Amino acid sequence: MKTKLFQIKLATRIALIALVTAVPLLGVTLFFIFTTASKDIRFGQWELYGNEYQRPLETLLQWLPQHQSLVTRARAGDGSVGSALAESEGKIDQAFALLEVLDRKLGVALQFTEDGLRKRKREHVRLATVRKEWQELKGKRDSVAAGMGDAEHAHLVGDVRTMITHAGDTSNLILDPDLDSYYTMDITLLALPQMQERLATVTAFGLELLQHPSVTPKEHTQLSVHASLLKDVDLDRITADAQTALNEDANFYDVSESLQRNLPPALKEYADASGAFIELVQRLADPEKPRVAAADFAVAGTRARDASFKFWTVAANELDGLLETRIASYSRARGRILIFTAVSLVSCAVVTTLMVRRLNQALNGVLRRVGGSCQSVSAVAGQSATTSQSLAEGANEQAAALEETGASLEEMSSTTQRNAENAQKAKELANQTRAAADTGAGNMQEMNRAMDGIKTSSDNIAKIIKTIDEIAFQTNILALNAAVEAARAGEAGMGFAVVADEVRNLAQRSAMAARETAERIEDSIRKSEHGVEISAKVALGLQEILAKARQVDELVAEIASASSEQSQGIQQINVAVSQVDKVTQTNAAAAQESARVAEFLRDEAASLQEAVEQLLVLVGGKHGFVIAPTAPAARPGHDHGLPANAWNRPAPGSPTTPPGPKSKPAAPAFSTVRPSPASTSHLLHSTTRLESHPPPAAAGVEASIPLPEDTKSFKDF
Repeated sequence: MKTKLFQIKLATRIALIALVTAVPLLGVTLFFIFTTASKDIRFGQWELYGNEYQRPLETLLQWLPQHQSLVTRARAGDGSVGSALAESEGKIDQAFALLEVLDRKLGVALQFTEDGLRKRKREHVRLATVRKEWQELKGKRDSVAAGMGDAEHAHLVGDVRTMITHAGDTSNLILDPDLDSYYTMDITLLALPQMQERLATVTAFGLELLQHPSVTPKEHTQLSVHASLLKDVDLDRITADAQTALNEDANFYDVSESLQRNLPPALKEYADASGAFIELVQRLADPEKPRVAAADFAVAGTRARDASFKFWTVAANELDGLLETRIASYSRARGRILIFTAVSLVSCAVVTTLMVRRLNQALNGVLRRVGGSCQSVSAVAGQSATTSQSLAEGANEQAAALEETGASLEEMSSTTQRNAENAQKAKELANQTRAAADTGAGNMQEMNRAMDGIKTSSDNIAKIIKTIDEIAFQTNILALNAAVEAARAGEAGMGFAVVADEVRNLAQRSAMAARETAERIEDSIRKSEHGVEISAKVALGLQEILAKARQVDELVAEIASASSEQSQGIQQINVAVSQVDKVTQTNAAAAQESARVAEFLRDEAASLQEAVEQLLVLVGGKHGFVIAPTAPAARPGHDHGLPANAWNRPAPGSPTTPPGPKSKPAAPAFSTVRPSPASTSHLLHSTTRLESHPPPAAAGVEASIPLPEDTKSFKDF
């Protein structure tokens, strides 16, 4: 089963795909049509059903009150109403007959069934029940009392009004969406039937009052209420509805010329007749105004009712026209959608056919060229295997040379590393020497400051000794003066003379001690000055030693830094050589793998030829095309239409011929870099031709022309 499915032609598959795609779209379109446009059409059609069902009911509303009036006159002894009474009964019977026909046609749709009426609690307005009531009323019109007959007529009219309401509810008339048709519906379905019943009631009530000699205040009030209801509730509402329908007509499905032409005159005639009758009712309700003649009142009432029914007929016809216009608009929209869908499907089929045809043409051309390229790929694979083997041998030799270079670099790196370590140690010793010199220089500076302090102290002591010598000299003088004074005193100053003599002796010894001390201090000062001079010379010597130690330290630091950088550089070179060695080994392995891939490529080319033949059968092409057994003849220096230097690179050191001014330098046949999409596309576009499109003699590279016209059309397509 799968094999049969696979053998289906590509054109058939594309057609099936288009069909599978078009069917859901068609289903969605049809669903949209039947859920929107068709729904709106059905909505309007049901409104037409309701309006049609209402026509005989409106006839009953017209003739039942008239029949009641004629029956009342007949009971009063008026023999002239016999023909009119028979005519009214005939009209009512015709209305019921037409209503039965419509009920059989539309009764189920408008839910005039037992279930439909029961749900709305309107079981009493079944057509059979209402007609039976009429037949009973007609059969006993002569035997029924006046009051009971009026009640039965009123009940029958109420049932007819209920049937009109039910038809409006179930036919969607009450839910009309457009303003022009909605207000027209309000006139025909609600307002006019209500006013027609009220006109009949007021006419009968007024005629009855006019038969009495006077009207009571209560009756005046009732007439005033009736007049107000006829004017404010009925006439004004109907006039406003008609005017709104005329104004809003232009906003829905263009302007209805029939509505604008027929409704205003009918409205004016109805408004004039109703206004005249309302004016008579108001006069009859006012006791101060002259009494109205019974004949004038009856004529005005009849004229108002006839005008209302005439206006109802015009409004109902115009409502039918509005609904039919809306239905026609929706039908046209639905038709346009269906036509557009059909045109789209036909266009899709035509476009699919053209696409399949062009696709088959393009694929036939491309597949034949792919089949012709298989043999070229096989030949190129053989050459690539030979070239890859040569590349692998050269890569092995290069890897051996790189191994020797790496060993030499490792020895240099170890020697440089030892020099760097020794320089680092010398740098550490120089740093220590410099630190010791700095310490000695600091101590010498401290000693110079101490010697300066000793000299200063010696100078201060010399000053003190000099002061002591001066004090001893003064004391000696004082002692001499005291001895002189004691000698003058005689025997009384003998004791004082002894004291003065001792003081003089003490002053002399103090002077001698001061002189000896001064001499020794002077000698100490001379020696300390000599020590200061010597310490200054020693400090200068230490400063020179310190400067030389700093220079040595800087030179050793530079030597250590240079040795470290040299060691790092050699390590980087060693790493680079190791990486080059790895890459060379990888290239050698890749070249050998490329040779194996070329052999595999040759086998795959044969399989590709078989696949191309099967694909040609799939797209509808001819089965079994012939591939050239050999490649086109090559020019000198070329092989299979490709430059020779694209496959055989010259050996290292051999002379090479520079490319001509218009030729491009040949790229190496193999590279560790993956081919870009552009290069792959160029390879696909550079295949040799089939025998069906033989190249010119000695075409060489010119035979590898990009895709011809049929393939270009496939790309454009």
